[in-house]
Amino acid sequence: MSNTSELIQGIRKAKAELLSNLLPQATITGADAAALVENRIVSKGERADGGKFSPYSTKGVAAFRYFGRSRNAAGERAVRDAAKKKQEVSYQDFRRMNGLGTSIKNFQFTGEMWSGFGVTDIRVISPGIAEVTIGGKNARTDFLLKAHAEREGASMTENSKSELALITDALNERLLRILNRNLP
Repeated sequence: MSNTSELIQGIRKAKAELLSNLLPQATITGADAAALVENRIVSKGERADGGKFSPYSTKGVAAFRYFGRSRNAAGERAVRDAAKKKQEVSYQDFRRMNGLGTSIKNFQFTGEMWSGFGVTDIRVISPGIAEVTIGGKNARTDFLLKAHAEREGASMTENSKSELALITDALNERLLRILNRNLP
């Protein structure tokens, strides 16, 4: 009889701990989701479906249009030298002038967009169930993510199937630890 009552008491404690940890667990899960999206795009230049984003533009514009937009003095010098020679500079060229790669499109120039990316909302939609939204945490990042998604025809905030599996496994592991802590 005491085993049954211990089990019932353990289940009640586990349920209470699970419910009290709903928002912290949702926050961790959302942060994981955002980090995985950012890592995939920055390191591989891949959409959630595994396809590649379009390449950086090779269409030239007057070099002076890039004045004051470089990441460093060397990039600014290169842009100004091109402008003096009345050369056109593509965005791909501009990235190279600033010491950045062009083999994959990773939407990273200053790091501003990705530093403003993460959990934007957590809502409890029913007891024990939370909905987490990731995206731009500020107006500038939100604008950039939407503009890039529209231009690319692909979501910038969607997780891939393999990322969702990793997120699910990690969450299940954390929930199992709570259960193991409370059940006899």
